[in-house]
Amino acid sequence: MASVVSPTAKRFHVGAVLDRVPSPRYFEGASHIELLLHGTPKVATAKRMVADLPSGASLALQLPASLVKGTKGALRHDTPFVERDLVAVVKAMTPRFAVLSSGVDLTPGPRDREALEAFAGRWREAGAPQLAWHAGGPWESEQAVAFAQKIGVVPVIDALDPVPFEGPVAYARVRAIGVHARLGDGTLARIAEAVLALNAADVYVAIESGEGPKRAKRLAQILAGESDGDGEEDREPDADADDDE
Repeated sequence: MASVVSPTAKRFHVGAVLDRVPSPRYFEGASHIELLLHGTPKVATAKRMVADLPSGASLALQLPASLVKGTKGALRHDTPFVERDLVAVVKAMTPRFAVLSSGVDLTPGPRDREALEAFAGRWREAGAPQLAWHAGGPWESEQAVAFAQKIGVVPVIDALDPVPFEGPVAYARVRAIGVHARLGDGTLARIAEAVLALNAADVYVAIESGEGPKRAKRLAQILAGESDGDGEEDREPDADADDDE
């Protein structure tokens, strides 16, 4: 396992979005993992969750969706221990990033902007790992990137619909849905082109797909300029396929 150094001398850390730390075989083709947190486990449990993570692998934790859905609005909670306990867990797992995916619950309005900026400030003051923010809903991509950088947060870039970016580190995500559900070599080549264009020395890429580990391995190969006979062509999703397959 190693990060990919591209012909442009950028370092790429490529992996999948997963519910748990995978077997060591996963890291033969990937060097990064974005691990989903569905709640706030005990600190001891959290440490066990990542105990088998190999040295050199990069870890991002996607924060629980319930964090955004505050009792008083987006990122607003009545009880301070909600964030306090989560910070303790995240720090114990020592990730490179904590990823906040806000969906439609956080809008570009002034009140929600203030809430996100205040949360980012509290997170930073608590000594927690670098916060990365994946905007959603009504946010325009350029608008979200600009605001994230303004408040000292790493913006999460949609690698299938990228925007210009410049910074020391970039974080990109890929969601395999709709016409891009299969992530064949054609789509992965476009993703590679997009992340190569990001103006950052270190680029982290997380693929959310039923075949995330396999697609991450193939993307890492493409970024390294390697060919592979196991590459797959892009195909339209089969409208007659069984949804349960």
